[in-house]
Amino acid sequence: GLALGGVYVVDNQLFSSSLTRTARTFSTGVIIASDYKINFRAHPPFADSIADVHARNAERIYDLLRANGGLYLKIGQAIAMQSAVLPPEFQARFARMFDDAPQNTWADVETVIREEFGGRSPEDVFQTIEKEARASASVAQVHWARLHDGREVAVKVQKKEIQQQVNWDLWAFK
Repeated sequence: GLALGGVYVVDNQLFSSSLTRTARTFSTGVIIASDYKINFRAHPPFADSIADVHARNAERIYDLLRANGGLYLKIGQAIAMQSAVLPPEFQARFARMFDDAPQNTWADVETVIREEFGGRSPEDVFQTIEKEARASASVAQVHWARLHDGREVAVKVQKKEIQQQVNWDLWAFK
């Protein structure tokens, strides 16, 4: 238990949860493959219908993509754009993929601002900045702010884990 906890902490702190996200992807894939192997038949033994099997697996994939974030959300958006080739249960679930990206915390946003502005705090850089994002996408989120000269601006803040996750995710997808 202690060793597993240590791996989790190292993965979280040094690898932006890349190992955890890969394990989550693999385990979800095994569950979905098993579900279809067992239940994809005229009278599924563990479902009321094939539509139910599709619906629960669409939910599993959707939850996986949201939990993993980053490029995984981009894959979900690609699935949503090509959903006409998928069962209706997938189409319904993935229609929300474009406007449903999770937001990073204000502490994460503040860290990125400090890194980008030489250690200066958001209060030093902006007269005001909203702590709640106005929009959140797969790799960045947008905050409204006012500069010290009074101009209103949209501040696009890349999610802090994205840069580290991208290379790993591209390797894993490959």
